[in-house]
Amino acid sequence: EHRRYGLGQCLLAYAAATRAGCAAARPFLDETWETLEKHLFVPADGLYAEEADERWTKDPYRSESGNLHMTEALIACYEATSDEKYLDRAVLVADRVCNRAAGQTQGLVWEHFKEDWSANLEFDNDDEALKIFRPWGFQPGHQAE
Repeated sequence: EHRRYGLGQCLLAYAAATRAGCAAARPFLDETWETLEKHLFVPADGLYAEEADERWTKDPYRSESGNLHMTEALIACYEATSDEKYLDRAVLVADRVCNRAAGQTQGLVWEHFKEDWSANLEFDNDDEALKIFRPWGFQPGHQAE
């Protein structure tokens, strides 16, 4: 499966390498950005889908965590390239999570959402392997990040 969380981490790594002067990393940064744009960014939401299958069909699950880490990667891309598109996207994603999505849960940055970005307050992760990535409720550390 194609998980955006993993692609966000790739984007972050390519940004770090680019910022460190590794010119060979820049084409991979650009390719990862284009892949995210084409397959996982949802313009109507201003946010990224969590994952997609091998045909790039997006899973209906949405998360704050993946978008939080994507925001960090986008800021790193801006710092590495000075390209405003990365900063603009980081601000958009942060606004959608911290203002719009958190507005549904008394200002708490909730972890789990349905496809329409309504808070999934009943989320229960039965998959032990995913619990580290999809813990219940809200995470205090994400309030600070």
